Amino acid sequence: MFKRLDPVRRKTGKALIAFLLVMAVLTLINNILTEMTVPVVRKASPQRGALEKRFNATGTVEADIRVPLYAESGSRVARVYVRTGQQVFRGDPLIALDVNALADGLADKQAAYDQAKQNLDWAFADVVPSVWRRYEQAQKNLQRSEEAYEKAVSKEDKETRASAVRDAEDTMNKITEIRDYIQKLQTFNEASDALEKARWLLENPVCYAPEDAVITTVQVSEGDAVSSAALLTWAGTDTPMSLTVTLSGDDVTLLQVGDNAQIGVSGKSHRVPILTAVENEDGLEVSFLLPEGAGYPGVTAEVSVSKRTQNYDLLIPLTALRQDSYGYYVLLLSMRQGALGTETTAVRRDVTVLDTDATRAALQGGVSFNDSLIARSDRAVSEGDRVRVQED
Repeated sequence: MFKRLDPVRRKTGKALIAFLLVMAVLTLINNILTEMTVPVVRKASPQRGALEKRFNATGTVEADIRVPLYAESGSRVARVYVRTGQQVFRGDPLIALDVNALADGLADKQAAYDQAKQNLDWAFADVVPSVWRRYEQAQKNLQRSEEAYEKAVSKEDKETRASAVRDAEDTMNKITEIRDYIQKLQTFNEASDALEKARWLLENPVCYAPEDAVITTVQVSEGDAVSSAALLTWAGTDTPMSLTVTLSGDDVTLLQVGDNAQIGVSGKSHRVPILTAVENEDGLEVSFLLPEGAGYPGVTAEVSVSKRTQNYDLLIPLTALRQDSYGYYVLLLSMRQGALGTETTAVRRDVTVLDTDATRAALQGGVSFNDSLIARSDRAVSEGDRVRVQED
């Protein structure tokens, strides 16, 4: 026969079992909650290699050859058909001049021409055959004197010949009738040319594109008076295109002529070498000659240049580099024995930074290739914190 336990002892045993079950459940919940609050990190190891410096800028494509359009001063702009950056084709209208202003200008040029012709006639009347003969003889004497001066060898002979040249010039200048006639003739020729231009403009008040081109600048508006400045400039579609930008950064002096850049124009990318590189107060001004058909004047271009540095013994991801009031440091992964067994914790290691690029940092000592660094974490991590490593 089995011996039956008394009721008190049975109750005590059941209570103990229940307590142990509750403690096990609480311990399990605590472990789960602890694991949920432990930062999850990704690790990385130092590597050897070079940093890659990147420099970016935005610029505007320009034409190497720009052709200006001029018109006779004194006229007025009636209409402007184009705008800066517009592509035009041969025969397209560019600018129209005011015909009323051109007619007034023609009348002024006609009056100036008539006066110049009358003055020329009067000056010619003063020139008689004997004066012409004197003038022609003086011309011959001056020519011979100049030739003799060129052939002179000694210093004394040159001085003598130079004096003869001056005497011949004085003789020609004293023939005032001829001198006055020549001046009047020059004025008449200028007035005649101006009159022909004014007539042509009145008959052709609209300026047309002489070739397929892109308008690079428009310097006048409708109603503006025409001056000696250009009305606009254009560049032919077959004109070489260039680009100049200023790149900035501490290491921009690494770049040099011949280094390649990626230039994005109108949705296309082109690999183009640096043509010139000049330092200025803003950085490094670099220029490029674009391939044929790559862009047109006025279009925006994106420039990206990269350059590798020297090789470094220790490179780490930039995300692993940290900084506080004491300087730069990294957090290493370290194993230790805890209450629940082996734990992974974060250990601080101070480092010296030599250089950085957009993704990595070069260090001088502080870590080794055997170290595992915390490169990323899903929440803040400090020295001594317990962490959980996410395996790749």
